[in-house]
Amino acid sequence: MTALTPSERAISWAARITATWRQSVEAVIETGRLIAEAKASLPHGEFISMMESALPFKINTAQRLMAIAADPRIANTAHVQHLPASWGTLYELTKLDDDQFEARIEDGTINPDMERKAISTLVKKAKREARERDLGERQCAAPTRQYGLILEDFEWDYEVRSRETGMDRHAANHYEVATDAHTPEEIVTRTAERFACAADDCVLFMWAPIPHLAIAIDVLRLRGFKYVSHYIWHKDRIITGWWIRAKHELLLIGVKGKPPCPAPGTQWASVIDGAMGAHSAKPECFLKMIETYFPTLPKIELNRRGPPRLNWDAWGNEAEQPQESESSHSHPGAPQMGAGTEGAPDVILQSPASPGQTGAPSIQEDDPYEIPGFLRRARA
Repeated sequence: MTALTPSERAISWAARITATWRQSVEAVIETGRLIAEAKASLPHGEFISMMESALPFKINTAQRLMAIAADPRIANTAHVQHLPASWGTLYELTKLDDDQFEARIEDGTINPDMERKAISTLVKKAKREARERDLGERQCAAPTRQYGLILEDFEWDYEVRSRETGMDRHAANHYEVATDAHTPEEIVTRTAERFACAADDCVLFMWAPIPHLAIAIDVLRLRGFKYVSHYIWHKDRIITGWWIRAKHELLLIGVKGKPPCPAPGTQWASVIDGAMGAHSAKPECFLKMIETYFPTLPKIELNRRGPPRLNWDAWGNEAEQPQESESSHSHPGAPQMGAGTEGAPDVILQSPASPGQTGAPSIQEDDPYEIPGFLRRARA
């Protein structure tokens, strides 16, 4: 079916409507200019009296209209066709920096139909990104290696009815478990050296199997973190349990200090589907989610399996050297992988390939950079 082309009458109507709409935007700008001129020419008391008794809006509205008129980007005639006619939305646009303003013009975010809430969310997102970036830069510049983001998959020991006959499906068949740490206090003691590397402003993502949930929340608290929320890993198959047939696992979120929470509208849904892999292995999509929230904070994964992700450090008995293409990014002071002592796994440290990438800064041979003691575990 062929689309109808506008007739000359329709084009004429469209031109008149567009001209009137543009006049609306220009009227908002002109109103702000007139208020500014009146403020400059009238005595302060007389200006305030006029604002309070002779105009159809309050002083705070007048201040925002003046801010709109004073913004050269909004007054730019080339931008008029993209701008909404609402003065409230126009005022929100004044809060964007030049780069953000131009980028949002280019990608169409700024358009005549946009609502104030959309740009307000955009402003909050930009401010949050700046906070995260500034925090990451400060932590990466610290003289000792500290982490603003820690992802922990603790070596939980599971209770069984009999250690002699009930160990056929136990986690101990796959990796070393914490047989010496079952209470929150014991777990905190066992992991104290690992967590000495946590920055003052830090986010902890902590995997917690269903039976250990209450203990895990106590562990967060005893480490100095405040529980704030959690994600649910919805598994693709059912596993066994004493009380339920489990099909999910929890990723707790704890914070200490004042790390920035995700900006409104950027949060992932609380339930994330992911296929089960090798015993206790976690889907990589959770690391991707964390990276979208905290692209510049220095990050470490405790009990990582395999090579670390780019821009992460990794620690654990099963952590491996990065791939050949990434090996040049490793910290020169990091121990090389091999047969580590029991309970004292190695760490793999790495940095981004170039200064333009997010994560920890490139580390050179002569950098005066001290790494925490637990990352320098002695080899047997």
